[in-house]
Amino acid sequence: MIKKKRNFKDDHAESGIVKDKGFDRDGWKPKTELGKRVKNGEITNIDQILDRGLPILESQIVDMLLPGLQVDLLEVGQSKGKFGGGKRSIWRQTQKKSKEGNKPSFATVAVCGDGNGYVGIGFGKAKETVPAREKATRMAKLNLIKIKRGCGSWECGCSQPHSI
Repeated sequence: MIKKKRNFKDDHAESGIVKDKGFDRDGWKPKTELGKRVKNGEITNIDQILDRGLPILESQIVDMLLPGLQVDLLEVGQSKGKFGGGKRSIWRQTQKKSKEGNKPSFATVAVCGDGNGYVGIGFGKAKETVPAREKATRMAKLNLIKIKRGCGSWECGCSQPHSI
């Protein structure tokens, strides 16, 4: 799957990049023990969670510990066109035949990361596009992993993590 480089413009239906709307720390009421510990300030780094292998069950935990997280939607679908052609789209649309008519369903894939070694991928499917995007974004935050990085070459020897 080839992904084109996009620039940050605005968050409309066909733009793949989702801008951060801002996380309300005071309005968040954690439901899990891990979420309560993060909100109280006992856990201040995402590495403390990922190194222990604790499951992240609330996407707000990632929002609080990684404030510079970016989310991008991948092009997984294709808009309709004659002879199988058409423009690539971030939505994969399927239809179910029923007595009432066709029932469309939309699916999308989201990738989130901070550009500094953390990345997550998520899949969302719903009857409308906005809930599908929100589900995919939430799942990408819950499936966050850390990429081990180091010096890219044995000739460099700088010991700075700049390569996979």
